[in-house]
Amino acid sequence: MRLCYSQLVSRHLVVPRRSRPAPLFSSSATPFVDSGNNNYIDNGPENPGNYKPFAQNGFFKEPTGRFSDGRIIVDYIAHVNGVNFASGGAGILSTTNQGQAIDLKTQLKHFEEVQNSLTKNLGDAETKELLSEAVYFISIGSNDYMGGYLGNPRMQEQHPPEEYVGMIIGRLTQAIQELHEKGGRKFGFLSLPPLGCLPALRALNTKSNEGSCFEEASTLALAHNNALKAVLTRIEHLFMGFKYSNSYFYNWLDDRINNPTKYAHVNGVHFASGGAGILSTTNQGQAIDLKTQLKHFEEVQNSLTKNLGDAETKELLSEAVYFISIGSNDYMGGYLGNPRMQEQHPPEEYAIDLKTQLKHFEEVQNSLTKNLGDAETKELLSEAVYFISIGSNDYMGGYLGNPRMQEQHPPEEYVGMIIGRLTQAIQELHEKGGRKFGFLSLPPLGCLPALRALNTKSNEGSCFEEASTLALVHNNALKAVLTRIEHLFMGFKYSNSYFYNWLDDRINNPTKYGLKDGVNACCGTGPYGGIFSCGGTKKVRKYQLCDNADDYVWWDSFHPTERIHEQFAKVLWDGPPSYVAPYNLKDLFLTINKEKLTIGDIVDNPENEQIFYESL
Repeated sequence: MRLCYSQLVSRHLVVPRRSRPAPLFSSSATPFVDSGNNNYIDNGPENPGNYKPFAQNGFFKEPTGRFSDGRIIVDYIAHVNGVNFASGGAGILSTTNQGQAIDLKTQLKHFEEVQNSLTKNLGDAETKELLSEAVYFISIGSNDYMGGYLGNPRMQEQHPPEEYVGMIIGRLTQAIQELHEKGGRKFGFLSLPPLGCLPALRALNTKSNEGSCFEEASTLALAHNNALKAVLTRIEHLFMGFKYSNSYFYNWLDDRINNPTKYAHVNGVHFASGGAGILSTTNQGQAIDLKTQLKHFEEVQNSLTKNLGDAETKELLSEAVYFISIGSNDYMGGYLGNPRMQEQHPPEEYAIDLKTQLKHFEEVQNSLTKNLGDAETKELLSEAVYFISIGSNDYMGGYLGNPRMQEQHPPEEYVGMIIGRLTQAIQELHEKGGRKFGFLSLPPLGCLPALRALNTKSNEGSCFEEASTLALVHNNALKAVLTRIEHLFMGFKYSNSYFYNWLDDRINNPTKYGLKDGVNACCGTGPYGGIFSCGGTKKVRKYQLCDNADDYVWWDSFHPTERIHEQFAKVLWDGPPSYVAPYNLKDLFLTINKEKLTIGDIVDNPENEQIFYESL
C-alpha cells in the first residue's frame, strides 16, 4: 500500500488505541492537502506540483506533487502510517475541475476499496476497530468556489451564492454521513481560508487598484465555514459517537495576511471591549461582541491545553475568577439608540426573543406534566403539531433596517445565522418530544406595501428586490435543512409551505383569483398605503380605508387581508404538493405514517441499541 500525506482538502484516519498506529486516510480537493496523487492522473501539465520550484526548500530531494515549497499541513499532523486520497484541484462536486482531479465521490470509492482490503487482511472485527479509532481529516471546498463557481458563469446563472453554498455543504454532509456509516467516529476539519486573498485571486480583483482581496471569493469561503460549523454542531448530537475538531483557519490566516509582523511576540490576552453587547448587533463593527469574546477565550483555552496539558489547564481555569459585566450597551445603543428597533418592538417584546419563548414552552410542558403526569404529557407533545412562522422581522428590521448588521454580515452569512438559530429551536422542540412540525415560509417581503414604498430604485412601483431576495434565500435554506433533518431526527415529520410563490402569483395577477388589487394596502396612507398608520394610533395618524377589503391582497402596510389568510389556510390544510410538502397539515393531524425508519429512528430506538453496538 502506498502511504502518503496531503494538503487542504482531506480525510485522514489517525491513531487507534493500543500499539497499532492508525492509518491516516486523506481525501482532498485542494492543493493544501494533496501530497502527490495528481501525479497519477492526466490532468494537464500545470496541475501536478511535481516540478521545480516546488519543494525548493530542500526537505524533499525533488518535487513530490505537493503544492508547496516543502511540506504541507498533513505532513505535520500525521506522524503515523496513513492512506491519502487527496487530489489537488478536486472538488466536492464532481463537476469541479472534471477530468483534472479525483473528485470527492471517487475518493470515497477509493476509501471503500481500502476498507475492503483491510477487512480481507485483518478481519472484520479488527478493521471495524481500526476505522472507529481513526481520525478522518477533511479539508475540501476551495476549488468548488474558485473554479466551480466564480470561474463558471453558467453555474452562477443557475444558482445564487447562498444556494450554491447549500449544495456544497449538503454534499459534504452526505460524505461525512457515509464515513460515519462505515465506522468513522473522529473527524478533523480544516476550514476554508480567505480565498480572495490568494495571490491568484487578488490579481483578478478588477474593482480596486490597491491590491485588495477579491471579496466575492472570501465571502463565499466565510459563508461555507459558517454553514459547516452549524452542520457540525447539529450532527454532533445526531450521529452516535461523532466527535470532531474544527479549525478557524480563515481568521487565523487573515490576521497573518494583514498583520505579518504581529506574530514575532505574544504577551497577553484581553477579552474586554468597550461598547460591546450580548447581541452581536449592538455597536456592530465598533466592539467585540460577547460571542466573539467567548471564541477568543476558547482559543486561549486551547493554547493553554497545548502548552500545559489538559489536567493543569482544567485546574487553572477552575481556580480563575470570571468577572462579567455586559448588557448596558444592548439597551442603550442597541435599543434606545435604534429608533427602528423601538418602532418594531416595544420594550417587553424586545426582551422576549425566540429563546425566551422556548423557555415559556418549557414552563407549559412542566405545567402539563404536573397536571397530567409524565406519560400523558409526552404523548400529548409527540402528537401535537408545532406550527412555526418566523423570520420576516429578522430580515426587514433586523437586517435591511440595520446598516451595521449589513456591514458586518453579507446577506448569505446573515441568512445562515437565522437558519442556524431556527434549526436549534426545532432541535430543542424535538428533544422535548415534538415530532410533527408545520412551517409557513416567508412571503415576497419586498412586495409588502411598506417595503414597496421604500424602493427608491424605481418609479414604477416595483417591489423592493433586496428584501424579496432575502426571503427567497431563507426559504431555500430552510427547505434544505428540513430535508436533511427529516432523515436525522427520530420521528420528525413536517409540512413546509411555498407561501412565496402562492402569494406572488396573487400579487401580480389579482383578477385571476377574484381580487382587484395586489399592490396597495386597504388601510394606510402614503405610496401604496405603505406608511403604517392604519387605526390612527401611531406617529402618523392619518390613514385611508378602502371600501371592500375582500378586493385586496394587503390589509395594511405589512399584513394580508382575511381573504388571503382564509385561502392559504385551506392550502396549508389539504393543499397539493406544489404548495405544501412533503405533508399537508391534514396529513400531520389525521394520518398515521407508515414509512421506513430513518437513521434517527434506528439509532435512538433502545430495542436496536445492542444490535447497533454489536455491528461496530
